[in-house]
Amino acid sequence: MKAQPIVWLVVLVAGLAFVGGRLSTGTLSDQAPSIEYAETATTEDVASTASAKPDVQSLPTRARIDTVAPEPLPPVDQPLAESFDALLERTRHGDDRAACRLSVDLARCARRAQMASWSSSYERQAERTGDEARAQRMIDQVVQLDAALQRDEALCAGVRGDQLDWAFPVQLAAARWRPELRVWVASQPALDPTRFLSDLEAWQQYRAVALPWLREAALAGDPAAQILMARVYGDDRRNGPPIPPFRDIDDAAFVTWAQVLSRRNIVFQAVERAASEAQARLGAAATAAALDEAERILAHSPAETLDENAGNDATRRSFAPTPTADSCAD
Repeated sequence: MKAQPIVWLVVLVAGLAFVGGRLSTGTLSDQAPSIEYAETATTEDVASTASAKPDVQSLPTRARIDTVAPEPLPPVDQPLAESFDALLERTRHGDDRAACRLSVDLARCARRAQMASWSSSYERQAERTGDEARAQRMIDQVVQLDAALQRDEALCAGVRGDQLDWAFPVQLAAARWRPELRVWVASQPALDPTRFLSDLEAWQQYRAVALPWLREAALAGDPAAQILMARVYGDDRRNGPPIPPFRDIDDAAFVTWAQVLSRRNIVFQAVERAASEAQARLGAAATAAALDEAERILAHSPAETLDENAGNDATRRSFAPTPTADSCAD
């Protein structure tokens, strides 16, 4: 018997709440369809995707330390289908450079597969709706998605679904071995939020490290991570950016990180306005404690004031922290 749509909607929302907050909608070429338009899972769908998948536990816990010159990585424009087997074998042996490269390429192709699914969903919904204006909006979204799909067409041609299943395990392992990848993983895990049920264990693994890794980078002075901390604790808007894909709304923590941003000259009117509202809810004593915490962070972290260009760069990285394939050669 088919599961009723409302049942799976409730399960999906409960799942997203477990992940840590609400997902938001935004630019449709980069994000999943809203629940209003999304196709609904069935019990058969969940069963078909619940079979054993690769897990980070199947990879070494530590990277191998090379005593000789490291093996070169494939050319950055080589199709993933051609390099996958060799890169995965090197990853299985603890090669952090291979894990980095494979994680970057797999994440791009997994994202492309998600967007292709969303495009098909919008197209089917447009055919079914009797609302001409709504149908046109969906077709416009399909056009945006299809344009985005072209960017990685050559890289991802021929990549199989069972290979894409390695995207998150390899990404997580790579970040454990190479800390510079952790803000990326915390911000953009290679997981599909519309498949929460079938990827429950992976989402649990993600939530175990996401906030600690972001906090670690923020305390080390990474301004993009500091922006993300303010977003996690303070941005509860339904249409806010879903990067990272969870929220832990906390007025005191938000005021702290908003103050860190302000002191570093990373100024957003929306953040300043929301911080003022949060301070009003907290009251004088709790606000003072939150601001004191910001001063402690600034006193023990790199806290130089950023100029406009550096601030803009940090903002861009907070939305798109994805490393480049050639950065993995370092």
